[in-house]
Amino acid sequence: MLKPDGSAAELAAPDQAVTAFTADLAGTYLFSLVVNDGLLDSDPSSVTIIALTWQDEIVTLVQDVMDRVNGFDSSVFKNKNLAKPFTNKLNAVLSKLDNGDYADALNKLEHDILPKIDGCAASGQPDKQDWLTTCEAQDEIYPLVQQAIELLRSLI
Repeated sequence: MLKPDGSAAELAAPDQAVTAFTADLAGTYLFSLVVNDGLLDSDPSSVTIIALTWQDEIVTLVQDVMDRVNGFDSSVFKNKNLAKPFTNKLNAVLSKLDNGDYADALNKLEHDILPKIDGCAASGQPDKQDWLTTCEAQDEIYPLVQQAIELLRSLI
């Protein structure tokens, strides 16, 4: 088993047919399985497990939202120039995450970004505060922002 430096993780019951593993650090873990029929060893079969932190997952979600926002046609925005300010708000969240300011990142997502994309989720149509004027665009990123919020709550 190859594991990240500093990891104390071990494969439980490695000589049994059913085993278990719990990652204790973020990083890449590599396992190889060799079966012996009493005479010969099989060729090894390997599996790679990449363990992420909650922060890694939140960053991935926010970056996904940013990619989608930047991919939207300008016609879905309340004002065609809102894509850049929206991206700036998402970059601010990423900066806060990078600095470990999880409460500030959560506050920005909940009180600055979410209200600009929640009309369709709340009432089935965009509201006056929404920066995205189509439910199709809102539906694409709203669940990702919600998921990031839930993960951030678990970090605080």
